Amino acid sequence: MDIKEAEIEEWVISIPELLNEDLLVVASQYAKFDKTADRPAILALDPDGKLVVIELKRDTADSTTDLQAIKYASYCSTISTEELQQDYRVFWNGRRDGDNQLTPEDVGNKFSEFMDHDVTPGEDGYAEFALDDRPLIMLVSGDSAQRLRRRSSGSNGNRQQSRRRLGRGRPRSARDRRARPVAVPAG
Repeated sequence: MDIKEAEIEEWVISIPELLNEDLLVVASQYAKFDKTADRPAILALDPDGKLVVIELKRDTADSTTDLQAIKYASYCSTISTEELQQDYRVFWNGRRDGDNQLTPEDVGNKFSEFMDHDVTPGEDGYAEFALDDRPLIMLVSGDSAQRLRRRSSGSNGNRQQSRRRLGRGRPRSARDRRARPVAVPAG
């Protein structure tokens, strides 16, 4: 099986539940860091307001992958809630047709519905909430791409069926919310 990192990235963007976490995908190949071309595969948010840096490796992760992800997490630690929502809007509008673009109010509502804690509407339409400045890191690599492929394609295009089968529920405790490594096979 010859699976590319870009395919895995699209699966996670489309169905983040594949990672057994409740995540709101903000962007992929996030490239808004000053003076560097480095970019994490996926930037997401958990319901507690914690950023999640997801680094994907098709093959087994090498000895520098964890350091790479730590570097990305440190870059993300200064992102504001408004900047995060603006980046979400740009990313998702880039994946929509021109007549169906998200407004700041749409984005603010999406974040309000997703978050587990107090969120208030801002004057500009974006949601105001506490964003934890200590991002989580999730490394996805190694030997489980077959499992990911079965989960993403087993629904025959029916995303709702896939969500039901994967269990869309939120983790029960803070310990359950810790990012867990997931392995993806080399092919």
